[in-house]
This record gives sequence, structure tokens and C-alpha cells, in this order.
Amino acid sequence: MITSFGQRLAAHTQRFPTSKHDYTLETPMMKDVYDIVSAEVDKMEIGVSICGTSRFGKTRMMEYLESEIFKHSPSVTSARVIMTSRSLDTDKKFFAHVQSSVNAEDELWGNGDELRTRIVQFFLVQCSEQQDPRLLLMIDEAQRMTPKNFSYLIDLTNHLERHGMAPTVLLVGQPELLDTRDTLLKQKRKDAVGRFLDNPIIFEGVCSGETLRPILRQYDDYTKAAYPEGSQVCITAAYVRDLYAKGLRLENATDALWAAFKSSARDLKTEPVVGMRNLTRAVEMGLTELAISGRAEDALSKRWWKQILLESGYLRHLKTISDSRAT
Repeated sequence: MITSFGQRLAAHTQRFPTSKHDYTLETPMMKDVYDIVSAEVDKMEIGVSICGTSRFGKTRMMEYLESEIFKHSPSVTSARVIMTSRSLDTDKKFFAHVQSSVNAEDELWGNGDELRTRIVQFFLVQCSEQQDPRLLLMIDEAQRMTPKNFSYLIDLTNHLERHGMAPTVLLVGQPELLDTRDTLLKQKRKDAVGRFLDNPIIFEGVCSGETLRPILRQYDDYTKAAYPEGSQVCITAAYVRDLYAKGLRLENATDALWAAFKSSARDLKTEPVVGMRNLTRAVEMGLTELAISGRAEDALSKRWWKQILLESGYLRHLKTISDSRAT
């Protein structure tokens, strides 16, 4: 019987600091999104939108995008804005929020036009220093944007373009962003839909054993995910060094773990929906349990992984998603 993970984690905080999620794994979906977004930036297109359920790894995906774009196109300027739940229903409030997000050191004084001008000037300096007009502006929690916010965003991108910059706006949000798109279409706001929401990308989680396997493989490869960062110790070995030395590889647990995801979903009469936060938490709990028990064979057991999923909170999250889809 698996004991409380909270107790186990408390006892091993110093040994397993990867529980802070201070590493990034590349998923097939993240790679696909990077290919699309980087192509849009290179073509100097104006907008891309991505929708995905909570806990599917959208924030990590944005971090991955920034890192990969900087790696392959270091002269591209990038910035991130997180939309808040508070009302930004005037141009002054909207541009003040954008300015504080991209350049928090400036004082947020003046009217909307003055705030927008300072944002444009800030990005103009950044692009001039890089000698590259391309600018990637990422907006997280974009489902919170209102039709008015889209008008202000159009205004901002127009002014950026007039000053010689080539902005690409990436909107990332939960599925409610599609409702905002419908609202804009009903209002005949083709200007906003055409620029930013023309063909939304649906950001999916792990949906098969084939998509799970390359993710688990990265835990076994220090060139993909090392702990500590820059070391030659993979995540699996950081948790279970002795078992790893004897041949344990997390990739070999793919079939058992995916079977546990499917069985858990079947118990709730729904389909397996696996986001990256659910996955990484389950894997870290599993590795912690393996380190304590020393039983490598547990990693090949569907029943064992189902217990891990139960304690990880995955079933609660899956039920929440299932109930929301039913309403």
C-alpha cells in the first residue's frame, strides 16, 4: 500500500528539489506550436491564438517558445503580458497594464495615448538595439480580454507597425477564448478576428501512448532534462540513482502509465485528458515512491500507477473537466 505522498515529499524535499518543477519537457504539441509561431514571426504575421484547458501546460509552453525562439532567432524581441481578472475597460487601464508588464520601472502616468506611446518607444529601443524589427508579444490568460481590449490591442499593433516594427501577437488562453471569438463575430468585428483569432490552435495534452513515450524518455536523458541543470544526471537518476544504474528507464513505464490513465478515465466514464501538470506531478510522485521502495518492477504495473494517479489529484481534475464538458 502506498502511504501519504505528502509525508514522503516532506521527508525528501532536500533530496528531490525537482518537485518545484524547475525543468521543462518538450512535448510533441509544444514542438508543433513552436514551428507554427516561429514561422509566423519569420513571416511577420500579426497574430496567432492558442486555446487549452487549465493544467495542460500552456504557461510552460510559452516559456519553451521564448527559449526556443531566442535560441534560434536571438535578435527577436519578446515580451509577455498576463491579463488579469480586474477590469481593463479603458485604454488608460489597458495600456498601463501592458506597460507595467513589459517595463515595470516606468511610472504609469498620463492618458491612454501617452501610455501607448511609451510602450511603442520601449519596444522601438529594444528592436533598434537588436537591429531586427520582429517583436513577439505573448498575452497569457487571453480569455479575460474583452472586445474593448481587442480594439486597444489593434491600436497598439498599428502604432508599432507605423514605427517600422513587425509585431506578432500570440494569444494564449482557456477555451473561453473561443467564446470571445464568437462574440466578436456577432459584433462583426472582423478586424479583431482576422488579426488575432482567425484559426485558433487547440492545445492538447497527452492523448496517447505514442505522445507519452517521448516525454518520459526525456526524464532518462540528461541532455534533455538534467538535475542539477547543466549536469550529466538525468531526472530519473536524480531520484533513483541505484535503480537507474541497474537499468530502470522511465520510458519503459509508458504502456503501464498510459493504461492507468485510460483505466482511470474509464472508471469515470470519460476520455483520458492528461495535461502536463498532471503528468509531471504523477511522475515525480512515482519516482519518489520508487526511490523509497526500491522496487523497479512497480513502474511496470498499471495498478501501481492508478494508485499514484489517485493520490496525485488527477482523478479530481479529470472529474472536474468531465463535469464541465457535460454542462
